Amino acid sequence: MFLAFWSSYRFPGWENEDYIAVYASLGAALALITSTTAFTFTVVGLRASKRLFADALDHVVRSPISFFDTVPMGRIVSRLTKDVKQLDMVSQSFCISIVVG
Repeated sequence: MFLAFWSSYRFPGWENEDYIAVYASLGAALALITSTTAFTFTVVGLRASKRLFADALDHVVRSPISFFDTVPMGRIVSRLTKDVKQLDMVSQSFCISIVVG
């Protein structure tokens, strides 16, 4: 939209340098907002993943002994890592789709 103002010289008295300065400022602001958003989603996603993994592990550790007698340990570990991997992949793609549009 700003390029339309620039090409039609809507602001009397402005030189090309003024338009370039505003355009560069808009680009810098967009880069800052995008970086902040990506960092925030990363931090929030890591905290959520850590909390959900800790809760899942806590529930597995507090399971009755009969659960461990019937389910192999490899299956438990595999399930926990698969759940965390799935959560990380889905949350990452969800956050990217929000940021991109």
